[in-house]
Amino acid sequence: MRKKWLPHIIAVVSLAAFITLGLASDMESVPSAYDTPQQDSGNRVVADPPRPRQEQVIRREFNTPGNHTFVFGEAFPATIEIYALGAGGGGQGGHTKAYQQGLGTRTESGRGAGGGGGAVAYTRLRADRPITLNITVGTGGAGGGGHSKGVGGSWESGRPGAAGGDTVIRFGSTTITAQGGRGGGGTGDQNVTGGAGGVGQAAAPSGILDWAVGNGDAGTNGRHNSDQGGFVGRAGGLRGAGSEASFGGTTIYGAGGAGAHGNRAGELGSPGQVLIIVRY
Repeated sequence: MRKKWLPHIIAVVSLAAFITLGLASDMESVPSAYDTPQQDSGNRVVADPPRPRQEQVIRREFNTPGNHTFVFGEAFPATIEIYALGAGGGGQGGHTKAYQQGLGTRTESGRGAGGGGGAVAYTRLRADRPITLNITVGTGGAGGGGHSKGVGGSWESGRPGAAGGDTVIRFGSTTITAQGGRGGGGTGDQNVTGGAGGVGQAAAPSGILDWAVGNGDAGTNGRHNSDQGGFVGRAGGLRGAGSEASFGGTTIYGAGGAGAHGNRAGELGSPGQVLIIVRY
């Protein structure tokens, strides 16, 4: 009985071994998607596609009055955005005036004018080699002193505020200027006119990819007889210029100083500001 089935068993084992060897041979001939390097049908080496480099972003802000330097040389080409605010003008000092009233006197107080806000400027440029930006952040204008006038004669306004400093960026032969706001008040004994806002640079520098400017707001006028100080002029503001949703237009940087009430000095204007964004 055992001898009768032995040839059949041997045949089945031989067939199974043959099939196993054939499958192994076929599997070895199929290229794996994970092989490195890959080969195409012509047996040529095909390199894996390079991964895209992730964009790098640098942000630097300068809001301390004075001179600063920004140097970029990491990689090229690069796109550089520059936002700038001029400083705000100083507020005018307040004033008081004494008048005879019966056997005594009475005193009236007035408010000084607010300083104007600084202008705003935006620039976008392409850098193909190392670049140095020389930056001057404008100083806020000093507030004017208060003034008191005794009995007799007419009232006199407080001392005018000083103009805010310009914010300037220079690179190569290019200069970008965001003008500072004017101080509140002006010439004359009864001048309580709000300081004018800084004016945006008229012409775009050559070789610039994008350009936008805006004027600062004027400060509010003072009043001969008032129980409060003059309001400030906001800095110029931009919306939708470059990658920032908005820049400027606040009372933090580039705003004029408030005019004072009574015999007090006007407020100092806010300093300018520069924001630089580099993408490479």
